[in-house]
Amino acid sequence: MNWFIHSMKNYANFAGRARRREYCWFQVVSMGVIFILFIAALLSILPALGPRGSISGSIALSLLWFALCGIFTLAIAVPSWAVLVRRLHDIGASGWFSLLAFVPCVGGIFLIAISFIDGNAGRNQYGPDPKDRSSF
Repeated sequence: MNWFIHSMKNYANFAGRARRREYCWFQVVSMGVIFILFIAALLSILPALGPRGSISGSIALSLLWFALCGIFTLAIAVPSWAVLVRRLHDIGASGWFSLLAFVPCVGGIFLIAISFIDGNAGRNQYGPDPKDRSSF
């Protein structure tokens, strides 16, 4: 959870480098929250499918859960992009490679694959090696 909080504190910091651990934990926690909110939205519609279900109440509750899912997704959009750019910096790539996410199918797969590459040892053009930090 510390990595997620660290990324959220640097929510608009596109400079520097991010370790694999920071990037992966940010994505795991983000996707976990989105998954829980989405499942809650789907489960809240189930009473409307029963014989005596309140359709309007279930739909309203489901829409609330979907809205929370959308709000959370929008809230983490910039921090998610920033941590991706910092992760790309760690492997020595330009942050502009993050725009590959908009290429259907192959762009996202490519970004996922290169996010698991070990970062450059020592200092590179984007800053010092984040593994040298003692705060985590």
